[in-house]
Amino acid sequence: MIMNFICQQEALNNIKILSEHRQHGVVITGDSGCGKTYIARKYAKLLNIRDFYIINPVISDLKTMIDTCVSATNPVVMCIENLDDGVTQASYPLLKLIEDCPSHLYVVVTCCNMYGIPDTILSRCAVVNINPPTRSDIDQYAESKDATTFTRLSKHKIWSCVKSMSDVDAVLKFAPEQLKYFDDLDKLNFAKDTVSNLSWKLQHYEDKSETPVVLVVRYLMQLLEGHGRRACLDCLNDLADNRMSKNAIISKLVFENKYCR
Repeated sequence: MIMNFICQQEALNNIKILSEHRQHGVVITGDSGCGKTYIARKYAKLLNIRDFYIINPVISDLKTMIDTCVSATNPVVMCIENLDDGVTQASYPLLKLIEDCPSHLYVVVTCCNMYGIPDTILSRCAVVNINPPTRSDIDQYAESKDATTFTRLSKHKIWSCVKSMSDVDAVLKFAPEQLKYFDDLDKLNFAKDTVSNLSWKLQHYEDKSETPVVLVVRYLMQLLEGHGRRACLDCLNDLADNRMSKNAIISKLVFENKYCR
């Protein structure tokens, strides 16, 4: 089934222009699950290049694949996924490659957060942004994955917390006890429970497996008012920037709801 998402149209138009100019360095940025690798594959198709390699931002993998692609005799597209999640050292061989890119090689970097990409790489690449998915995009994707489960969950409060295709994938797989966890979030007692205990509860289900924290905070945001909602919004921004550990961010959220309301 071919799906045309509204959120991807501008990015598709931009990579078409870049393909006409044979741009060798491209950074594709957007929220998790918005289709960055899909856009990268589309770029390879527009360039009429069949050899498309996906690489993790691990320095050993990157160096090996760079050597392989540089020595290739046919056109190649290298897609380095989620460079902002990789180690800093992985950026150095990539920068050197982009600065002196062979004519047969095209480098595409994907990321969720451009703050995690060195300016030296950004300055040498064309940047393509994918807009956040619309509600129509999300519903279309969910219906294509599991129409029955989507119909059931679309009536639940959790569905308003779904903001990306990755969220859809996670929520459609929720077991009944996981969905009940969200139903029980309004029973959290910030006044009486400890910060550490509340932080644990927000990050773990009853069976001690990890929760999708971003969805938890979005759900909590629907239940709180005033300062509590602002604290949730700050928490979501901190999680997106990834500048502190997840536990520290959640503990900060709990502290503000417990003592600053």
